[in-house]
Amino acid sequence: MPCFLSFAVIPMAGEVPFGGSAIEVMLAHLHNEPPALPPAVPREVDALVRGLLAKRPDERPGPAGALADELDRMASAAWQRSGEVD
Repeated sequence: MPCFLSFAVIPMAGEVPFGGSAIEVMLAHLHNEPPALPPAVPREVDALVRGLLAKRPDERPGPAGALADELDRMASAAWQRSGEVD
């Protein structure tokens, strides 16, 4: 899943997380932290993405249901901040 998530991050970051040969990219995914997301990405989204990309499983968010609940909470808060929802 971390490799898939890296590709999901590309639109937010505006670039691929790691460059180089296929082996260099694979090793970077295994051993390096992803580059920081742009400042325009909200901190809570950045924190969630970093958690999803964590190398150690115990640093990742809990089960998929908990992740879905967190995404729903974040989306609801964003809608409320935008004034679209009372």
